[in-house]
Amino acid sequence: MTHSSSEAEMKAHLGKLDDVGARINTAVTSANATMDPMAFGLLGMPLAGICAAAAAIATNAIEKASDSAVEHYREFADMALHIKSNDEAHAANLDGMHR
Repeated sequence: MTHSSSEAEMKAHLGKLDDVGARINTAVTSANATMDPMAFGLLGMPLAGICAAAAAIATNAIEKASDSAVEHYREFADMALHIKSNDEAHAANLDGMHR
């Protein structure tokens, strides 16, 4: 198995992960806003009561997606840093061989 990585590609991927995280956070904020009993106004309170269970399930799912996205971002960023450090160490070792 071979591995090829480019720092620019890893940074681009982290940027995409940032975008996904921002979208999920927007969804979390929106879902939490609908959990407020007054989110639908006085006339909508019965509707809010009917939808409360489904909204709670959806909010929980969105929060889990958010947690997973944050974990993936952190793990990828750690891996990218490890690869960069490892590449630099190998380059320094090889450079020293030619002196």
